[in-house]
Amino acid sequence: MSTIWNKLDSGLSSIYLNYLQVKEKGRASVARVHPAVAAGGRVNVSLQYAGDLAQIEALGFQTIWNTGNGGATGSVDLADLERIAAHPGVLKLSFGKKPKLHLDKSIPNISADQVWSRSGETFSGDTGAGVIVGIIDTGVDIFHPYLRKAGPPQETRILRIWDPGLEPESGDTQPDPSLLSAPGPTYGVEYDRAKIMAALGGLGNFRHRDCAGHGTHVASTAAGNGRDKYQYIGVAPEADLIIVKALYLKKYPQMGGTDIPFDQLFRDAVSYILNVAKNVFSNRPVVINCSFGSDTGPHDGFTDEEDFLTNKFAGATGQVLVQSAGNSAGSQQHARIEFPSGGGSVDIPVELIDDRTNRIEYNRCEAEDETEAQSIKLYYPSGGTEISVKLQLPFGEGGPISGPSFGGTPVTSTFGSAQQYSLQHSAENQTLRWTSRGTVNRNLFEVEITPNASKLHRAGTYTLTVSAPDALTVHLWCEQSDYGFFIGTPSSAIAHVEDTHLVGDNGGADNIITVAAYDAETATLPIARFSSRGPLVDYNSGLAQPAKPDIAAPGVHVDAAKSKDSQPRRKKKYVVGMSGTSMSAPHVTGTVALMLQKNPALTISQVMSTLKGNVQPVTIPIDPTTADEAGAGRLDAKLAFDHTP
Repeated sequence: MSTIWNKLDSGLSSIYLNYLQVKEKGRASVARVHPAVAAGGRVNVSLQYAGDLAQIEALGFQTIWNTGNGGATGSVDLADLERIAAHPGVLKLSFGKKPKLHLDKSIPNISADQVWSRSGETFSGDTGAGVIVGIIDTGVDIFHPYLRKAGPPQETRILRIWDPGLEPESGDTQPDPSLLSAPGPTYGVEYDRAKIMAALGGLGNFRHRDCAGHGTHVASTAAGNGRDKYQYIGVAPEADLIIVKALYLKKYPQMGGTDIPFDQLFRDAVSYILNVAKNVFSNRPVVINCSFGSDTGPHDGFTDEEDFLTNKFAGATGQVLVQSAGNSAGSQQHARIEFPSGGGSVDIPVELIDDRTNRIEYNRCEAEDETEAQSIKLYYPSGGTEISVKLQLPFGEGGPISGPSFGGTPVTSTFGSAQQYSLQHSAENQTLRWTSRGTVNRNLFEVEITPNASKLHRAGTYTLTVSAPDALTVHLWCEQSDYGFFIGTPSSAIAHVEDTHLVGDNGGADNIITVAAYDAETATLPIARFSSRGPLVDYNSGLAQPAKPDIAAPGVHVDAAKSKDSQPRRKKKYVVGMSGTSMSAPHVTGTVALMLQKNPALTISQVMSTLKGNVQPVTIPIDPTTADEAGAGRLDAKLAFDHTP
């Protein structure tokens, strides 16, 4: 059975381990049971394959969407997983992992207000009018005045909302399947402009909300018009909007009673916005903002989603995607281990901290504790030297635990107060099926710590002893949110804890714009402490990699629209301040909208070269930056607009 582990991603491996535990010990003896296991053991996965799909289907894989390029999304019974994975045509089976959000003076700082002007409620100049800004995020507050036209009547600027987390009720419509990424079924609920206008008038069954508040803030930064006092105006205040809610869904979309893999949802979200702009709104130019990502992937730009984006936007005209770089710097999340010739060993202490005084969130519109498993991932090149890893639990509990050899059966058990650890060591190969560039081969050792049934983690120091018999470079990343892992001081100088190689998925894709953050409220305009730095990691793939990030924009204490449904609700406020590359990305998104109004047929190469070639000059007292920190430099919307071909 051990050969199957090299074909499962870490998400599916965790589910299958849970299934095996329940099968062996009984459900009552397992502290936390995955919902797919509890529901009977059927799970939706993404399949990458070679050869005849029908042969794999004959083993139990049930195709839902044939995504093309040697890929399909479908369901499997966990009882059939071993024999399906053992088929030589199966290259990879993935469950994936849901991404995280990458959480005044910013508009004047980038000179966006010099591209347009305002007199009362009337804007003049280039304001993004006629351009569509797509937001894939946590949803939107349609009632916020910043997202309506100047009135009366106060009409919405939102053309469409697709909420995949809603199940259709009487009178609801769903997206036309042709608007999604692959032939097959549709899901969720779609609201067109007429239904949004009806909801603004108190009519109809409008159920979409943004309780996280993140998506409303992002939309406002890119395209809000500041209507009330016109103090907080976005970059492109007359652009129209298409919204897809992909994070903090009320209910995660399912097919056959089990969750759709996030990579399928992500491809559908991108395709939906592009197809609506093209097929419904007469091929209007569109720029999509993605202010979310993963901080524990391989960081090389070659995940399946990144390969999809690289291909999707190559050569496109009037279609651009902007991605936040991530917020992983300044918090000891990455270590580079350089084993010398002859190898060696190093102890790396990783502190799991959870000092939250309030564990309750409201992001899904109801109070809940969102505490999840936390992971530590070690990536290294495949085909040569292999590492071995031992784990020492906090307070010396249990003695060092030896992890599996490469491709071996994962090691898992409970500890503490019914928390659980699992250790996995497998191939993390990626067929670049969208761009046909071959296969990227890397190895992954993963440590996952799962909280108990009360959602409590075992805080303390987890020490990893990492060994290699010969020269080898290993990259370690640990996961954080409001709680999580922080790397301590390694026992040897061969391990370097550093703020490099942090640009996460999907920021490593080529043909998209990846945005770092700086502080526009400080005179020196310093790069934000949290802003993820480059470069991308090279696992000896032999393939060209883009330099990331591409550019920096304001991302510290950015004031923009506050969703009425977000917490806290202490008093009526239209504005809230947020920080993160989530906030810097929509500054670039809005700037691209201005550029597309001037020339709707811009290619990504034209957009990229114009933005990078026209950044703010570095003069005293402004801090100089490196390419790994800020790409080409700090965004200047006016210069970029003036030089748009």
